[in-house]
Amino acid sequence: MDTKTLTKGISDDDWAGLAKLANTTPQQIRSRYEAALAGHPGNLRVKNVTRGNSVKSGDCIRRDFDISLFDLIGLNGYFEFCGTSSTDWNAAVHVCLNVAGAPIWCTDFTLTPSNAQICYSPQFTVVTATLCFAIQGSNLCFNVSGQVFHWAFGWKCEDFNETLFCCG
Repeated sequence: MDTKTLTKGISDDDWAGLAKLANTTPQQIRSRYEAALAGHPGNLRVKNVTRGNSVKSGDCIRRDFDISLFDLIGLNGYFEFCGTSSTDWNAAVHVCLNVAGAPIWCTDFTLTPSNAQICYSPQFTVVTATLCFAIQGSNLCFNVSGQVFHWAFGWKCEDFNETLFCCG
């Protein structure tokens, strides 16, 4: 199927808005998006998770992560866990939502024992997501889960649930 058919319904203004968020041109973001759809639907079901090496500083451990969701959408950032016990810790997180390899939304937040989960629902022209980040269990594992909807001549949805690191 022609990828331009899959992106039919996305206006030039929509591509321009997405390009502004991605700090690129409308033509570049559209071209990259359509290239990612070229193998649809097979390549869109591929999930790849890359975990960086642990970097220790005092009582803190930092790790980078990159989750490629379906070759079209991705999450990347870092997780920095600091603490000395299961009740005395905090985790600083920086995460970006990427579309066709370009960041369109980034946020920073901190998780603590009293606030061990946070969810976001970023919504854009071609991508809508529900993203939840949590520290779970006695091993203090950092988990990322949610749903991602992407436009390919209609909305397509994929769920994901990844435990990236355990600190305990």
